[in-house]
Amino acid sequence: SHIQRSRGQNAVATAAYISASKLVYKTIDPESGEKISITYDFTKKQGVVFSKIFVPEGFEDVVWLQDREQLWNVAEVREKRENSRTAAQIEFSLPKEVSQAENIRLVEEYVQKNIVSRGIVCDVNIHYDNPDNPHVHIQYLTRRLEQLINNEVVLAKTKDRDLESTKFLYFARDQCEIEINKVYEEVGLPFRVTAKSFKELGLDQEPTHHKGPAHYMKATELEAKNKEIIAENSKKIYENPEIVFGRISYTKPVFTKEDIVIALSDALMAHLVSKGSNIIQEQEAIRAFGKGLVQEQDSSEDAPKSVSNNPAASADNNPAIEHLNKEYGEEFLRLYNQLLVSDKIELMDQKDLMGRMLYSLKSRVNLEHRYGICYRGVK
Repeated sequence: SHIQRSRGQNAVATAAYISASKLVYKTIDPESGEKISITYDFTKKQGVVFSKIFVPEGFEDVVWLQDREQLWNVAEVREKRENSRTAAQIEFSLPKEVSQAENIRLVEEYVQKNIVSRGIVCDVNIHYDNPDNPHVHIQYLTRRLEQLINNEVVLAKTKDRDLESTKFLYFARDQCEIEINKVYEEVGLPFRVTAKSFKELGLDQEPTHHKGPAHYMKATELEAKNKEIIAENSKKIYENPEIVFGRISYTKPVFTKEDIVIALSDALMAHLVSKGSNIIQEQEAIRAFGKGLVQEQDSSEDAPKSVSNNPAASADNNPAIEHLNKEYGEEFLRLYNQLLVSDKIELMDQKDLMGRMLYSLKSRVNLEHRYGICYRGVK
């Protein structure tokens, strides 16, 4: 995406947001023509675990490139038109199954290989504000650097149109898929990600919206929109629970009962967030509820299939758990058992390292048999 003046955006504000810092934007008042300063203070934002400006080889000693406030003010001054694109951004989720150190290494390699190597400066920030959704913001210049005869370093007269093209954005997205899957392979995890959208995957689901700097002070409005999307996705899953398999399998070639529980539990979240609750806390509560059901059923083949013995139900008298037990427990259990006997999945021959049974989509298994593909731990 691009930082566009026509939308009321500026590169200093977005840089302040993604780095959780306080930056001053120096500009000209369009009405009075006077110089003004606007301060953007996002220092209260939590979860930024990595923040670094990457500079192309040969420009490491240029001081203003390493100064975030100066860098993005220069980018703003360089663009003259009212509808200018003063910077561009790439954002993508990082694998939560690996360490922060592994994700930092992944991002550094991705940035150097795909952007900095083209002579472009990048402002890179990794967010862990939500443990279930670590992600990276990469904000970069739309012009290469140029060294004048007097050795002064400036932004080039012409923009790098390749970096602004849709083709590059698709390339960057595909490279993201490659790099993340490479990390999964290196650490021995069977997970995989795809750069394809829900629509491209044929899933009848809509993605939620990420809260960026423009929405930081309008969190209530954005949260309301996301609740609507969550509720609509939830309704679709209740009508056709096998959608859950699509959401799981496009990142995991094989999956466990717990994976099914988590995906189904997340669908139930809509019934809680509509009550104005804390989304993240409630999500953890309903996931614990779902896992409790699985533990109860797996503990004894003769155990009654009821929510009454759910070990999560008595944990700290959690109101979300009580709410689920009273209103949605039996419905959750019905959907879960329906998914376990679905003819779309197949029980694999081997278990994972924790001794859990593994499942896979029959369509994927048939494809593997046809082409001789074998996933780690799966015959």
